[in-house]
Amino acid sequence: MSNSSDFQKPDFQKPDPQALLSEVMKEESRRGRFKIFLGYAPGVGKTYKMLEHARIAKDRGIDVVIGVVETHGRAETEKLSEGLEIIERRQIDYKNVVLYEMDVEAIIKRRPELVLVDELAHTNAPGSQYDKRFQDIEILLANRINVYTTVNVQHIESLNDTVAQITGVRIRETVPDNIFDKADEIDVVDIPLEQLQERLKEGKVYAPDLAGKALENYFKRGNLLALRELAFRRAANKLDQELINYMKARGIAGPWATSERLLVCIGVSPFAKKLVRKAYQMASELKAEWYAVYVETPGHLTLSQKERINLTETLGLAQELGAKVITLTGSEIGEEIVKFANKEKVSKVVIGKPVGFFLRQMLARSPVFEILKESGRFDLYFIAPESEEGSKADTPAVPPVRSSKRTAWKNYFLASLTILPVTATASLLFYALNIKSLVILFILAPMASAFFFGIGPSLFVSILCPLIYDYFFTEPYFSLTIQDPSIILELIIFVVTAVLTGQLAKLIRRQQEAITTRLGQMELLSDMGKELLAIPNLYQLITKVASPMDEQMNNTLKFMKITVQEGIAETILRYMERAIHLPCFVILRKEDSPLHIWAKSGAELSITSKENAIVEWIFAHNEPAGKGTKTLEGSDYFYLPISSSKKKCLGVIGISSDYNLLLPNERILISAINNFAATALENLEIQAED
Repeated sequence: MSNSSDFQKPDFQKPDPQALLSEVMKEESRRGRFKIFLGYAPGVGKTYKMLEHARIAKDRGIDVVIGVVETHGRAETEKLSEGLEIIERRQIDYKNVVLYEMDVEAIIKRRPELVLVDELAHTNAPGSQYDKRFQDIEILLANRINVYTTVNVQHIESLNDTVAQITGVRIRETVPDNIFDKADEIDVVDIPLEQLQERLKEGKVYAPDLAGKALENYFKRGNLLALRELAFRRAANKLDQELINYMKARGIAGPWATSERLLVCIGVSPFAKKLVRKAYQMASELKAEWYAVYVETPGHLTLSQKERINLTETLGLAQELGAKVITLTGSEIGEEIVKFANKEKVSKVVIGKPVGFFLRQMLARSPVFEILKESGRFDLYFIAPESEEGSKADTPAVPPVRSSKRTAWKNYFLASLTILPVTATASLLFYALNIKSLVILFILAPMASAFFFGIGPSLFVSILCPLIYDYFFTEPYFSLTIQDPSIILELIIFVVTAVLTGQLAKLIRRQQEAITTRLGQMELLSDMGKELLAIPNLYQLITKVASPMDEQMNNTLKFMKITVQEGIAETILRYMERAIHLPCFVILRKEDSPLHIWAKSGAELSITSKENAIVEWIFAHNEPAGKGTKTLEGSDYFYLPISSSKKKCLGVIGISSDYNLLLPNERILISAINNFAATALENLEIQAED
């Protein structure tokens, strides 16, 4: 029986403003109707049932066409598709192989009332406008075309880990949950398990030679039972949320769950994706608001390319699943997470279980210990680490802060050199000035090592220093033998003090780096804002003194506008290079002339006819595209449109990088620079119109 404290009966009769807004936005954004036929496994009859419903719609006078239907050679399915108009697929030549994909433009041009699009999770061929078929479907819906589609439960992103645990198979083609949740109707296609297994034996799902192996593996009865339950549960969750929103929006009283807030900690490990999926499932069950938090430390510059991709893909996944993605900046990951959790009244924190020995994690200052210490204010959930491949992850989901890019042996060697000046100074004081108490002097070496080379080298030096002190400065001299027992206690105290002061020195260094980074970013944005927003003023001054009837002055104004645009482009480029240290270029459109690069980092940067077509598409659609995105991914560059307040593309920033390699903080800086550029160009456009 549920605890009564978990629910509260509201006494309101007024509609919930947030739920009402959600309902209104849903109605306003609705274009075409979207229906998904959901199955629990291949062969349950999703395509067949979709065609049955399409025929019923056609009999009612609805204009129905087939965008893409995969019959897989099944005679009964092919027979159902007869008589339905088929939009010819688009041909794509890829590496001397001819591939065929749904022709979205042809469907939009044909403008049917309903289009059938099989296999929602399908990945389009390289060279397609969009990477995934669900993106094509979104375009069709935006053009007020109703869509029927099919998908199996194993392709839903948030269930990826669960399905892998059940079946032992990791599904690579997935559909974001927000796409699934946009459906106006979910039709669960269900047949008895025995009937599905019989269809498999008859060769109606796979070729007969593969059926036996499939029955022994993926199509085992236990697997099918679990997948069937998942399908019904996922459909029920969506309907449940829609019902709650409907009742709240109309002020219908009911027992609502008390407010919960959940936070998942994200790091660079491949395991972080599992954390995000688990957090999404928990948030869905609790009907809770949830955050995905990444703390960017000064060590983020040392991340490898693989770690950058893992991080950005994980943050992208969290955003797709509906999390509020938050990037914090600080020197201590655990401290920043705890502060944010307390500030936002988070009730549950999800974090990866630490990997490795307890002592190793403690010395590496794992954030887990700081979070665990403060967990009295929230519930803490540890998730066992496991990578996408199903093996145990070798890196924690929330990693310790990195301090240096140097190899370990070099760090230890350089740290040991800090002992030399300390030993030389101690020798001078001991033999020349007869000063005996010198142990405190040797603390300087571990402190310097921690500050410049990290905790590991500092601990190494902390062990070396007592040995050197004992060898040179305690009786018997030039021997590691200790005669006075009090010296042993003194050396133990020294080691403990050296470790603590070393940790403190490293903490100060991290905080200093974090403050320097923040100040540098603030200074960059402040300087750019002043410079960019001041550029159009010169053009504005000339327009005030110019006579509209003066042809020479009008020519001067046109020339000045071009000059100002060049100034804006050069300013954008300069600050982009400061922000991300990558080759960039800026593309603007001249009046009655083709696109061209106005400013670029180096002479080697150029755009081919293929890249030019991509830029034209961005100007037309005002959307990011290119390398690392899911749109026109075959490009050599990542492109970001400079958008006006009226959603008009005023220019394009090109970056010679994969979008997935850009860290969250770099993306924030790029977005800020882009906003300044848009304001400056829009101001110039307004002045030119006046």
